[in-house]
Order: sequence, then C-alpha cells, then structure tokens
Amino acid sequence: MKARNQVIAALVLGGVLLMTEKLVSQAGGEGAPNMAEVMELAQPGEEHELLATLAGEWEMSYSMWMEPGGEAMQSRGEGTARMILGGRFLELQSTGLMMGMKTESLQILGFDRRHGEFTAVGFDTMGTYYVTARGAASPDAKFISMSGTDEDPQLGRQVYRFEIEIKSADEYVFSVVFTELGPMKFADGFKMVEVVARRKKA
Repeated sequence: MKARNQVIAALVLGGVLLMTEKLVSQAGGEGAPNMAEVMELAQPGEEHELLATLAGEWEMSYSMWMEPGGEAMQSRGEGTARMILGGRFLELQSTGLMMGMKTESLQILGFDRRHGEFTAVGFDTMGTYYVTARGAASPDAKFISMSGTDEDPQLGRQVYRFEIEIKSADEYVFSVVFTELGPMKFADGFKMVEVVARRKKA
C-alpha cells in the first residue's frame, strides 16, 4: 500500500510539474516565470532544517488559563514529531489531558518558500475544525511567531498567535496567544495555552 501511494504521489507531482512547464512556455516573453526558480523553490531550504531539529519524542507539560491572571490548569502528555513529504513539513502528533479529558492533536508545520513564511495547520479532538497560522522567525531563528484568524459561529471572531520558542536542542515552548476572542480584546495578548516540550531521554 505504501509503495502504491508513493507511485501515485510521484505521478501527481510529475503531472503538476509538466503542466507548470507547459504554462510557463506558453506564457513566454518578458516576465514569464523562470522554471529553474520554480523548481528550486519547491525544494526544502534552511528553514526546513530548523523545523527538523524539532523531530523526535517529547514529554510535554501543559498549562491552560481560562482568563487573564487566572490560575493555570496543569497536565502532562507526550508527542512524536517527524519530517514528512521529503523534508518539507514537520508532523507533530501529541496526546494529553485538557480540562480532565484526554485529547489528541495533530500539527503540521512548514515554511512556504514562495512567500517566505512559516506555516501551521492544527487539528485536535476538542472540535471538528482546523486552524491555520503563518508568520516569521526572529533573526536568530530561536523564536517563530505565526498569526491566524477564525470565525466561530458561537464564539465569534478569534485572532491569535502560535508562538514557538526554541530553548535548546532538547526543549521548546509552544504557546497560543489571543488578541481577540469574540467580544473580548487583549491589547497585550492573552496566553491561553502553553506547552513546554522536553526531549525524551534514551
């Protein structure tokens, strides 16, 4: 089954590349896309190498606040991260407890070389939806901040940031910070979730 899926993926990718090349050749003239540049941007870069440092097995400590200045609810979990799709994305699957309930989450982190932005897509068992964010890293590549919005039918508009602080090769901190949550706005940001991840020892 795995080999079959790889063959299908290769055929699809080949078809996309052929179509792109045909469109480029038809466009012709000044301002037409450079096929070599298009192909080069499709390959992983140094930002993907940064994401790859987060691959591995992690022990996770969760903190969740229901309101600014409130007492944090604490829980523990674990996660497994691996690079997928030829080193283009980091897939992180984790489990833990949230408000006494077992939860599972799936995050896919990447870097869009076309737009020069880190990207995130997140899913979890707290709902049937997904959230997205995109943003940049600090000059020293130790801090990534990605912003996103969501329109919830019950909660209203949500504006948030996913923040990743890389403390060392064996520790990072992931936070969810809201600046808007329905009718509530937080000028300084409201950190609702913080996850401290430490690499499991062999």
